[in-house]
Amino acid sequence: MSVSLRFSVISRPAEEAAVTWVYGTGSAWAGDGGSSGIGLQPVADDVWEYFTGLINSSTPAPQLPTITQLVLGMAGWTNQTPDAVRNINFVCFDYSPSELCGQLAVNAANGPLKSSPDQSSSAFPFLTSLPFTPGAVPTLIGDPKATNFFAATVLTGENGQPTTLDLFVETSKSGPLTLSFPLVVLNKNGTETPVAATLTANCNGFGPCSPIVSGLGPGNQTYSTDELGMYFGFAPRLVELRIPLVVTMQNDPPYFTMVEAANGVTVTTSPCPIGVNPDSGYCVAFTEQDLGSPAPRSLGKGAYVGIAPYPAPLCTTGANTNCPETLPTPPPTTYFGFCASFSNIPAIAAFVSVGTDGTTYASTPLPISGVTPPRCPPQS
Repeated sequence: MSVSLRFSVISRPAEEAAVTWVYGTGSAWAGDGGSSGIGLQPVADDVWEYFTGLINSSTPAPQLPTITQLVLGMAGWTNQTPDAVRNINFVCFDYSPSELCGQLAVNAANGPLKSSPDQSSSAFPFLTSLPFTPGAVPTLIGDPKATNFFAATVLTGENGQPTTLDLFVETSKSGPLTLSFPLVVLNKNGTETPVAATLTANCNGFGPCSPIVSGLGPGNQTYSTDELGMYFGFAPRLVELRIPLVVTMQNDPPYFTMVEAANGVTVTTSPCPIGVNPDSGYCVAFTEQDLGSPAPRSLGKGAYVGIAPYPAPLCTTGANTNCPETLPTPPPTTYFGFCASFSNIPAIAAFVSVGTDGTTYASTPLPISGVTPPRCPPQS
């Protein structure tokens, strides 16, 4: 399988040339979202290996089951928009000329924000959100029929380091909430165990509610958001959840790969306070590891818990094993990373990744005839 490179003509804030990754020489995909990412995974592997090779890391790339997830992953590592990644890799051209990237998936990108000490939710109106019609059906941004919205961004500490993923779900009809999202348990030896968490909260009106998180520990163990280092906020028709980030050199080396790290004698003239992404020329945001929040003892001695920057879930739950080289018949079910419902009525379904520059990308595939989208995960 050949991978060819060409230099991007996109203007970059630093003087580094950006490398764009291209798979093959022609159309490679049939669909997006629920379609298998088998053909695109080798491209993601090569992009990942470009970064890890600069710092002699042997950490393998995340194995992601759908095209949407792989696109988000590469967008985050190379600081390109998801549609730019789709265009470059011919994802958009297996359809008639009228069906370009804008008809495959809807995307939202938001830059990092400073943390507010009062845990304010005032940022939501200024964020770009993914819109959904009733039933968690994605639609184009600006559609007046949209009733539910999902937004994601990262919050930074005093030194500008991203520390927290900040999520918002807005709905036209509130009620008891169920929210599914991916977490990782950072074990004492530095390895990560991915888990599918589910938050439930019987929230109505302005009154207080007590969210419970399940799906992490053994048996039917449940935790409060406080025990997991999270912040949960609720107002009529608006939910906010803040989750500590887990970004480590062992598991996420591209986030610590910069021009200066790859070549100690390199001198840049950019204003980047930390360093420069060697592919895009954008400033990198991560100078220290994010370890998440100390985990309850039931999740392991010396463990931490939080959310990783890749667009989870992985191909398998519990280990980052390789995706199958050929799809079985019928193909395996794929799942969204983030789903929410109110009063058992689906509201949103999407994937999220965090870029090396702190940009947060959210994406969800639009309905396409003949393509089965991912499902929301079973709720524990």
